[in-house]
Amino acid sequence: MLKQLVVLFLTVCLGYTSQIQAQSLSQQLKNQFDAVGFIETDNQQLAEDMMWRIQGPDTLPEWIFNAHNHKNLTLGVSIPSNDTLQSRNQAIANAVLAHLLKNGINVFSLTEMYTFSEDNENKTVIEELKKGGTKKLFNYNVVKEYKSKFGEYFCLVEVKENKSNGKNKIVCQIESYTKYTSYNNADHTNEEGFYKLDIELFGLPGLERYSTNIYRSNNNIEPKTSINSIEVDHSKIFCTYQKRGEIAEKEHITYTKLNKGFWYPYITSQLMQIFYQDSSEQVHVSTIVENYKNQMREITRFNSMHIIKIDPSIVGISSDNNLKVETKAHKEKINLQ
Repeated sequence: MLKQLVVLFLTVCLGYTSQIQAQSLSQQLKNQFDAVGFIETDNQQLAEDMMWRIQGPDTLPEWIFNAHNHKNLTLGVSIPSNDTLQSRNQAIANAVLAHLLKNGINVFSLTEMYTFSEDNENKTVIEELKKGGTKKLFNYNVVKEYKSKFGEYFCLVEVKENKSNGKNKIVCQIESYTKYTSYNNADHTNEEGFYKLDIELFGLPGLERYSTNIYRSNNNIEPKTSINSIEVDHSKIFCTYQKRGEIAEKEHITYTKLNKGFWYPYITSQLMQIFYQDSSEQVHVSTIVENYKNQMREITRFNSMHIIKIDPSIVGISSDNNLKVETKAHKEKINLQ
């Protein structure tokens, strides 16, 4: 799949748009992303409730919510696990990832936009395919740590990049496919996103590689993760946390369920900002017309390259177990010419 995505990126960048005019992004990628199979039944949810709610909500320490106030420190969180060493090192790795996002990564984007009528409604669809990555040598120092009753490690970490004497190495690749649909001139909307993290590590015992796929539909997320090529069983995970803070409506704040643990909604809030782009900042690639369900629709394609820096701050936890994160993206455009 990665090879196909790279070919698509290079095709657009080189201007050979005639090779991809026959299909839209959704048509090209539908089989690949649908094949992941994010399905959760009511019976599965009931089983999770019975297994995990009996533990009661966890009360997180205050320093977790104030992590953004430390300029040289970043927060890392593991997924729930009974493996203490692996969980702690995963939290450290995720803190390094947060450090990399905070300092900026290169992201290439391909955007497709079209409008059509269906079921007596006018629909505007924006689809985006994006890819970014980085690799660094680093040293680290864990300043604070906390283990939740669900087996999550929270670590506040000082990360120092070192090109020559770094004892550890991280190689990170990030991909996303997002789809935004507006009905009847924004009378109501629907958002979907598929995010993929692939991280390779050197120097952290018990943790060599982990990958995470996150499917997001509006404010709900469904994750799939493998650690050292072993898939994590999420069916037994159900996490709840004590309410913290009064939440006001603000721009750039995400509201995401914490049922599968703290890390997934925390990193999803950052990925959403990384992969959100204003099409006015992008370069027009092509405009084509295709026949869709016996009607013609115009498809406009754009691309762009940015250095994107992410600045997240945890606002609080709501009474209905949603994490509220305010995340801002700082973008610097890279000329593709």
